[in-house]
Amino acid sequence: MFYSIKLRKKLSNSSASVYSTSWCFLLYMIGMLNKNIVSQPDFKNYQRIFLNHYKFPLPKILIIYHMDFMRSIKLKLKQVMQNQDIGMKFSCFLDEIYQMHLPSKHSFFACLAKFPPEKLCSPDVLGNIYIRYQAACHATRVMVYFVPHLDSPALRVRKLRIISDDDSLKDGDTHHYQLSRAFSNMGAELLIADEDFGSLDDLQKKLDPMTADFVSLVQNIYPKSLGPWCVIEMFADDWMRALMNSLSHCFPLIKEEPYFAECFAQGVEERHAREAREITKFILMRSPELLTPTMEGAKMMATGLDKFWFGLEKLLRDSQ
Repeated sequence: MFYSIKLRKKLSNSSASVYSTSWCFLLYMIGMLNKNIVSQPDFKNYQRIFLNHYKFPLPKILIIYHMDFMRSIKLKLKQVMQNQDIGMKFSCFLDEIYQMHLPSKHSFFACLAKFPPEKLCSPDVLGNIYIRYQAACHATRVMVYFVPHLDSPALRVRKLRIISDDDSLKDGDTHHYQLSRAFSNMGAELLIADEDFGSLDDLQKKLDPMTADFVSLVQNIYPKSLGPWCVIEMFADDWMRALMNSLSHCFPLIKEEPYFAECFAQGVEERHAREAREITKFILMRSPELLTPTMEGAKMMATGLDKFWFGLEKLLRDSQ
C-alpha cells in the first residue's frame, strides 16, 4: 500500500524511491524506541510529532498496530508479574517448611547426642540406626531418577549433575558405600548388604513399619511433583550435620569419614538445595498450574520426614 504524495515528496531526499507501509513502520518504531514511548498519552503526542515533522498523519494501520502492541505488552507484563508471584510464593512456602520441619530441631538428634555411650556402641543398635537411615536415603536416591518435568536437555543435564554427586564419585564410590563404611568403622552390624538395597518394594519387607512407610511415601510421591525432591535436598545438609554431631560424642573420628567430610567440604548438599529450588521455580513459572500439587507434595514429604525421625527416636528409647 502506498501513501500520499505529500509524504513521498517530504522524504524525496532519501535513497529510497518508494515509501510503503514498511517505511512508515520503520519510522514509527525508531520514534518509539528513541522516545521509549509506552503509554497512550505519549503515543498521542508522538502522533502530533509525526504529523508536524512529515506533514502527514501517522498511517491508520500503525495506530491499529500500536493498540494491538500495547495490549500484548500489558498481557505479557501481567503474565510476568503473575509468574514472579508464583516463584515468590513457592520460595516463601519452602522457607516456612524449613522453619517448621528443620531436622536438627527434632528431638531424635538430641536423644541420640545424649544416648549412653555404652549402649550406642552396641553393634545391634548402630546396625538398626544404619539400616533405617540408609534405607531412607536409598529411597530418595532411587526415586530422584523419576522426578517429573525435567525432560529438556538442559534440565536433564542439571538433574544428572545432582545424581552424579551421589552415584558417580571417584573410583566408583557412592554416598551409599561411604555411609556403609562409616557405620562399619563405628562397629555397626550391617544387617543388609550394600547390593541388597535394590527394589524398594522388596526393601520395605525387610524394614520396620515406620521406615517402610517412609520408603513407600518417597516411592509414591516423588514421580508426582518436584516438591518432595525440593524438601529432601533442602534438608539434607542439616540432617547430615545433626547426625554427625550427635554421634561424635561417642565416635569423634566420624567427622573424618568421607560421607560427611567430603560432602561438607565441597558444599554438595547446599548446592543441591539451591539447584532444586531454582529448577522447581523455573518449572512453576512456566507451568503455574503445578504450584498446588508441588506444595502439597513438599508438605507431605516434610511431614513424612518428621515421622521417620520419630521412628528412629523410638528405636533409641526402646533400646534403653
